[in-house]
Amino acid sequence: MKRCLFILGTTLLLLTGTACSTTLSSSVTPTPTLAPGMGRVSGVLQVGTKEDRQPAQNIILYLAETIKDSTGTDSVAALDRIRSPRTVSDDAGHFVFSNIPPGTYGLIIDLITTSYLLRQPDADKPLLIQVSAGEETDLGTLLYDSLPLLSKPRAYPYP
Repeated sequence: MKRCLFILGTTLLLLTGTACSTTLSSSVTPTPTLAPGMGRVSGVLQVGTKEDRQPAQNIILYLAETIKDSTGTDSVAALDRIRSPRTVSDDAGHFVFSNIPPGTYGLIIDLITTSYLLRQPDADKPLLIQVSAGEETDLGTLLYDSLPLLSKPRAYPYP
């Protein structure tokens, strides 16, 4: 009996390892199927000018739920690093959040020690995103002159 359980366990382990080792072509990016009642947000994050732009690579991004004030206006984006949807931009600056509950979110750039609510690239307003069930919200290319990224570590103490 123990031998049968050992063989069964080993077989399951091998099947699991084989199933998980499937390699995808680097040009194919899988898009997860949306769960019922959920939405998707995608876009491309770039830095520079229209003539000279670079992808914002390997940037941690969150969708932070907004909180309405007494007038019903979205006034604050509340980031919860444990529960808020998180993704990382790829080498081309592309990012995707899948299976997001419907609602209004702020796009947050996270630098581990601090985080920033991104503004609309051409306006001085927060970038708020409306997610709807069963739909993809494509933000297109978000081009910024600069992003609050530390290019080199700062010496302590901070001013």
